[in-house]
Amino acid sequence: VTARFELGRDVLVLRGRNEDAIRELSRSVEDAQRVGERHLQAESLGKLGEAYLATGRMDQARQLFEQALGIHREIGDRFAHVAPSYFETQKQILRRITGRP
Repeated sequence: VTARFELGRDVLVLRGRNEDAIRELSRSVEDAQRVGERHLQAESLGKLGEAYLATGRMDQARQLFEQALGIHREIGDRFAHVAPSYFETQKQILRRITGRP
């Protein structure tokens, strides 16, 4: 599970291979959900949202950011105190790009 996440986050996204990153991060989300790794699921959803944002798929990015934030809050993740501002920033970028709330 972690290997897929790291491949998507640390290799593919950084190299601009967003479609490949989307594929690996989607698998990471599914694998993390299957084995009950909620923190990794939330992290994968957030990075997946970034990859969708990079490809111009704003609606999917917005949904993924909201799902990630929801999981961080739900599990009381230590990232939960930082996640709202991070994901809010991502959502503000989406709003500016799309002109939608």
